[in-house]
Amino acid sequence: MNENIQGGLVSLDLGDSANQERLQHLFRYAQVGRCVNGVAHDINNHLGAAMAYSELVLMEDGVSEDAQQMVEKILTAVDKCGKLVSTLTGVARPLGNSANMVDLNALLRGVLLLRDYAFRAAKIEVTTDFADDLPSTVGDGPKLQLAVLYLLLNVEEYFQDTQEEKKLSIRSYRDDSGLFIEVKNSGAEIPSAVAADMFSLYTSSKQEQNLGMGLARARSLVQEQQGDITYEGERGFLLRLPMFGA
Repeated sequence: MNENIQGGLVSLDLGDSANQERLQHLFRYAQVGRCVNGVAHDINNHLGAAMAYSELVLMEDGVSEDAQQMVEKILTAVDKCGKLVSTLTGVARPLGNSANMVDLNALLRGVLLLRDYAFRAAKIEVTTDFADDLPSTVGDGPKLQLAVLYLLLNVEEYFQDTQEEKKLSIRSYRDDSGLFIEVKNSGAEIPSAVAADMFSLYTSSKQEQNLGMGLARARSLVQEQQGDITYEGERGFLLRLPMFGA
């Protein structure tokens, strides 16, 4: 990208019209993203009020069984909305450098909840298998959330261009070398010639608005946590992280 100073302004050479369209698309989403934290704060306040008043209703004498069940469903919906908002603000806030204990199974459930509607709309069948004995790891939670999100978005984009069966399986497990998240879709294995370069920045087999950044950024974010993302044919994408204290 070339820069030319003209009358005190910086003129950016954005290349051909396709690149300009991609950047305009990205800019629009960036501006929407700037609104997320403020909107999420207000939504949380409203959800808190809904939960508090619902709990007060359940404490009243004479509440019928049917009414109690309906209020409990309201509380379940409020709780789900709260988790959605929490995950959304986690991936939308500016990235910093932090280290905390990360529950990978909880992180996976949060990101899956964020894409639940999109998967259902696209008729993508999701199965999960999360290890019960998975220990926590030390890392930057928001960065790991983003890395997992980028992997899931990559699957969505792949299925946009196919009419074949749409299935996605996600596993978490551990072995002597670390903690693992396995993301596998029902599509054909990626040819080795493509797999060798698909983690390169600005490289993509997709057209239209795709910038070829998702897999590259996902790997970079995980490598910052002393982990890695690889592709291993039948196993799909493998996200590896070190175990705390290992």
